[in-house]
Amino acid sequence: MPTMVKVKCVVCNKEYEIELKRYNAKLKENSAFYCSSECRSHKGSTLCHCANCGKEVWKRNSELKRSITGNVYCSRSCANGMNNTLFKSGENHFAFKGNNYRQTAFDLYEHKCAVCGYDEEKRILEVHHKDENHDNNDPNNLCILCPNCHRKISLHLYRLTEEFKLEPLK
Repeated sequence: MPTMVKVKCVVCNKEYEIELKRYNAKLKENSAFYCSSECRSHKGSTLCHCANCGKEVWKRNSELKRSITGNVYCSRSCANGMNNTLFKSGENHFAFKGNNYRQTAFDLYEHKCAVCGYDEEKRILEVHHKDENHDNNDPNNLCILCPNCHRKISLHLYRLTEEFKLEPLK
């Protein structure tokens, strides 16, 4: 009967026995000890819980290092569901600035482009931050523009003068 040695699985920490001959060979190769092929398949992984549904899921350590939030999900659908709830609604939406600057501008100013006077379809009118600082929602920093005029300014092809005229940039 071969001599047996007790070892611990590096993944699940379960104690099991292997032959001394195999043990010495693994030490020589500088190999890790796995109790089963399932544990071997989780090499370099960590058992985590899905941040949305709580289901246990194995994730590669490299994936965990890349995670910005530190959250782990069992599927793309769980991740999308959680992220849409957390980051894309209400105060958590990337464009939310503490108040609705669009509504503020439309409450204060005439519903037409301040530059060209376009007013055919009010739903496509946009609100421009004159100083280009989207954190500055002071009503004096806001003006209503049509998409064409807004794009000319945003692309730095023109600048908006105090008289609400477009001046070409050189």
